[in-house]
Amino acid sequence: LNVVDTVLNIMGFKDLKLVGHHTSLAELGMDSMMAVEIKQTLEREFEIFLTAQDIRNLNFAKLIGMNSRDTELKRMIEDTREEEELIGMKLLIRLLGEEEAMNETCLKLSTGLTSGQPEVFFIPGLEGCGAVFMKLAKNIKAPATCLQLNNMGTQYLSIRDMARLLLPYMLKRNRETRHFIIVGYSYGSLIAIELMRQLEAKDFSGKLILIDGAPLYMKSIKDQHLRADNDEELQTNVLIGMADAALSEGSIALLADLKKCKSWDEKLNVFMERTQTDTLEISVEQRRNICTCIYNRLLALDHYDISSDAPLKSPITLLKPTQEALKNLPVDYDLRKVTREKVLCRILEGNHLTIIDNPEVTDIINNEEIQEMMPAKTSISKPGAFVNTIDTINDTNRGKTLS
Repeated sequence: LNVVDTVLNIMGFKDLKLVGHHTSLAELGMDSMMAVEIKQTLEREFEIFLTAQDIRNLNFAKLIGMNSRDTELKRMIEDTREEEELIGMKLLIRLLGEEEAMNETCLKLSTGLTSGQPEVFFIPGLEGCGAVFMKLAKNIKAPATCLQLNNMGTQYLSIRDMARLLLPYMLKRNRETRHFIIVGYSYGSLIAIELMRQLEAKDFSGKLILIDGAPLYMKSIKDQHLRADNDEELQTNVLIGMADAALSEGSIALLADLKKCKSWDEKLNVFMERTQTDTLEISVEQRRNICTCIYNRLLALDHYDISSDAPLKSPITLLKPTQEALKNLPVDYDLRKVTREKVLCRILEGNHLTIIDNPEVTDIINNEEIQEMMPAKTSISKPGAFVNTIDTINDTNRGKTLS
């Protein structure tokens, strides 16, 4: 048996394809007895020596890396590549785009412009780049701008500070209205929430459309896929995740080298040396900056706490994919605690990455624009109530509403 099959047997799994490759063995059900057996077997049969902490953090992606010369396993990696794109750092980083465009805070999106419509503001995910919205924007019936996160400066900013820096750009571009429509995707949903909070403090109003993102959801993603007991471990996990997202080969050797480093700069130097690739068409300096920005944004996520904040006054529409990245979360990702207005949850075909390309997303955004141009209607929903309305968008349930 090879390394992967050995651990599969110990864990009681029959098929590698049925196991999340980036989910830790502990999360897959490994108890203390299994951990001891795996550690001893790896040492005895394969001369692989890992600490107890290493075993707890071990996952099948790393085990595959240990056994990357096995051609059959390589074939299985190809067979499950689509699944792997939904986990780890690949779940959080979709598209970086061109370096030149990253330097702009306000990235004008090319839309199917309809005159007279208020502007829609988009906030991107963890990578901070507006390229992720290019395809979606083409069918938006309104002017649209992506407020990109700063990938040039590498200083730490809280999520509230990120929103505070973007707020003047919104106010300058939308001087003729006191109502805003903000669309946040993934990590950008948190910044969208804080932007709306700051707008409301200035007596503006608006609507939030959150594409598979919320405080509880993002914290749960980080805890499951980038779990770390301290900052040094988080630094290592971020760089390993970036390597997994950019490279096809395993990252076990890189992991060992990163653990020898004493600072972020040392780890970043090792990462850059070991991951020279043409996959990303951006400069080495900018790649370094992006890695640091992503690490800082994850730190900011750790420190983000809205438990003592007053709820928003704005309604929220949450768009969720049919293929969930996490199970056992509230259907509204606890957004009912974020606003005192209604939360509408809609389930669309796709996963965390592909939902943004679903044409129903643009339909929903355009519908919000139409409603904004029409006279307001009285809502019978009580303030703070969760509207448990789910439109399942697929071939068999298109147009049906479940309550």
